[in-house]
Amino acid sequence: MRISVFREKWENLARENGLLRFCVLVLTVGLILEGLFMVMSLGKTSVVIEVPEYLKKDFSIKEGKPSSEYFEQWALSLVPYIAGFTPESVDFNIRVFLSYVHPKAYGTIETELIKLRDEVKSVGISQAFFPQTVVTKENKVRVTGRQMRFVGKTVTSDEVVTYEIGFLMERGKPLIESMNVTTDSGRK
Repeated sequence: MRISVFREKWENLARENGLLRFCVLVLTVGLILEGLFMVMSLGKTSVVIEVPEYLKKDFSIKEGKPSSEYFEQWALSLVPYIAGFTPESVDFNIRVFLSYVHPKAYGTIETELIKLRDEVKSVGISQAFFPQTVVTKENKVRVTGRQMRFVGKTVTSDEVVTYEIGFLMERGKPLIESMNVTTDSGRK
């Protein structure tokens, strides 16, 4: 009798062992499939879109090329950093603006902005810019407006100024590749 009970327990344990092995096998296969799925999903292209501070219009980006509205909004976000400042804020404004300049144009633009900063700090100039028109042609944006300069409370300059900024997309980020400032009397 003891042998029959032993065989019965042995068979039950063998079935239970088989069921547990099957469950472990299914879970292992599921884990491997989930890992493969995750690895394959990491290989897909992820899209990062840099969005400007000034975002009032819809824009599109097709095949990595943004619409002109995208560049227009970037220009309207960046121009205030170089067009409106005080002696106390000019360093911060220039630093932020330069963070969007392409490395190839960085030296030239930085030199011009450093000259401006030195003049602003030595004389105590405050400047305000009021955009009036924006013209966009592909990746070039022209922002024209009234610019007023003050030393203390005295207005030293009140003229129409145009900021022309050329953009270049690099790895999904808009970078400034050119910048020209002109006044109604000619180049500045």
